[in-house]
Amino acid sequence: MDNGIECRLHERASQVTGIKIYFVHPCAIYEWGRNENTNGLIRQYLPKSTDFRNIPPEKLEEIIYELNNRPRKKPSCRVPLEAFLENVALRI
Repeated sequence: MDNGIECRLHERASQVTGIKIYFVHPCAIYEWGRNENTNGLIRQYLPKSTDFRNIPPEKLEEIIYELNNRPRKKPSCRVPLEAFLENVALRI
């Protein structure tokens, strides 16, 4: 997440979902691009004014699946799921 006011309820979101939330570092501008790019990809599915409370969980899962299996320009046109699995396999 970025450090904007829209993320002020991050602790509650983490408690409800059980997901750790990470923020970009304030002085690490190289981290912001990936965050903004991901936000743009999400907006292809859900317009900016969308109330996420009104989205069925199945629809969110579908969007997550599509985004995690969509090739990215960097690194090497891989899909995020491939990159994740490669990094996890290296640690095992």
